[in-house]
Amino acid sequence: MQTVIKVPVTLRCGSSFVKKDIHGEEEKKKKKKKKKKKKKKKKKKKKKKKKKKKKKKKKRINRSTV
Repeated sequence: MQTVIKVPVTLRCGSSFVKKDIHGEEEKKKKKKKKKKKKKKKKKKKKKKKKKKKKKKKKRINRSTV
């Protein structure tokens, strides 16, 4: 049987250091958790529909019969 030698390799991953073994087991340095601010939801304004005015048709006088 083979003996397993664990060699810690530090990889820089963003702002946190990640320790990685040869087997891919990860040990992360614990970071302080930031509190998330709750975002206020904006209320959507309802658009008012404009009523279309109906155009009145002018009666045409037929001049040929007058």
